[in-house]
Amino acid sequence: MRTEAHIAAEYVAVRNGQDLRVLRLRDGGTVWTRTWPTPIAAIAVAADLLLVGADRLSALTLATGAQAWQAPLRGARMAVSADEQTIAVAAERTITVMDLSGSPQWKTDLPAPVAAAVPDRVILDQRTMFVTFKPVDPHVESLDVDVIAVACRDA
Repeated sequence: MRTEAHIAAEYVAVRNGQDLRVLRLRDGGTVWTRTWPTPIAAIAVAADLLLVGADRLSALTLATGAQAWQAPLRGARMAVSADEQTIAVAAERTITVMDLSGSPQWKTDLPAPVAAAVPDRVILDQRTMFVTFKPVDPHVESLDVDVIAVACRDA
């Protein structure tokens, strides 16, 4: 049961567990709500889209909640470039950089040292993507490698 929120130009998107809610900033009114059918790993806002990382990566329009696109990226953690035109994604097995339409610009497998871990957070700083990892097994206290940096050619 994790809660997180992201502010966009006119909206704030809130996730509480599997419940999504988009509110208007001007008056706090509810624009739409939705309960996700599977656990949500993370959410992010890119331009007029709400990105939802769960059993796949889904993009919903902030204004209506309509699905814009989906990508088969399980457990996606995302970061969005400052110009909101590039999405950096770390998923169960891959790292992907995509545009707002969901089209991959490039994709690579996770390196072997983090194969037994899951992405935790993604940060996109100009042309570098930083991904932190946590152990798959909650009884493991630490990993040999728990962060990687990836040069993003098109970010």
